[in-house]
Amino acid sequence: MSEIYEALKKAEREKQALAQDPRLPAAVAERPPAGSGRNSSSSPALPAEEYQKMYSALRTIGNDREIKAVLILSSVHGEGASLVCFQFAHSIAQGEGEKVLLVDANLRNPSLHSLCDLEQGTGLVDLLEGRVSADEIVRETAQPGLSIVTAGAQTKDAPRLLGSSQLIKAVEIWKKRFSLVIFDTSPVLAYADAVVLGRFLDGVIMVVHAGKTRWEVIQRAQEILKNAKANVIGVVLNKRQYVIPKLVYRRL
Repeated sequence: MSEIYEALKKAEREKQALAQDPRLPAAVAERPPAGSGRNSSSSPALPAEEYQKMYSALRTIGNDREIKAVLILSSVHGEGASLVCFQFAHSIAQGEGEKVLLVDANLRNPSLHSLCDLEQGTGLVDLLEGRVSADEIVRETAQPGLSIVTAGAQTKDAPRLLGSSQLIKAVEIWKKRFSLVIFDTSPVLAYADAVVLGRFLDGVIMVVHAGKTRWEVIQRAQEILKNAKANVIGVVLNKRQYVIPKLVYRRL
């Protein structure tokens, strides 16, 4: 039985205990950060302290290599991975001296530009097709310290482009320039894009919709990523209504 399964079962037990015992603390609810984009208000945000815990864990989990470029993804559509990407990056960028880059590699359904209140513009596809350089597509957002690479032009060849040497070279450039590079992409059970990206990024974080995503689905997604030699480093339980201590970055 996987550690993801154990973590989610523990979460369910804590949820039931919270409902049965009124003396326990109420759930922490937080509005999306100011300037977080017109689409972010429709989904609840994780508490800000959880994002800080995530970032602190990333700094210590690397063992033999530093975690500088991560892929945040879901198993299926609707689990909130893109919003977690954005809010995680926004939270880190508020720290003194931190510089974060969001990369929208969800080439089939990009949304990070909208969350940042920006137009799509020139972006990742344009880089991968050789029209621009890695530096030319990095754009500033309204949040100091937070930059973005939008998805860019539409494409029907996402897996091939995402596995190109141009992206591998660009990631190395961005890792030197930013404290953390955060990639968003399509769900792992829907397309091959996540498998391609997960092979060369430093770590993969799975987003799970609390109380909705089935155990079999999570385990299948985890199996696919591990078979592809992706470095799966943890899980975020999203859209929950209660606080789970130490919920993220367990070794899988």
